[in-house]
Amino acid sequence: QNTDDTPVQWLFVDRSAPLWVVIVISAVAGAALSEVLGWMIRRRRRNRG
Repeated sequence: QNTDDTPVQWLFVDRSAPLWVVIVISAVAGAALSEVLGWMIRRRRRNRG
C-alpha cells in the first residue's frame, strides 16, 4: 500500500514516487516551514522591543 507509486505534480515537477516517500518529504517540509516561520515571528517581536 504505502510502497505503491503515487503521482506527484508540483510546480514544474511531474514525477512518480512511493507514497511513503511523499509522506516523509511532506512532513519534513512542514516541520521546516513551521520552524522558519516561528523563528521569523520571534525575531520580529524581539526587534520591535
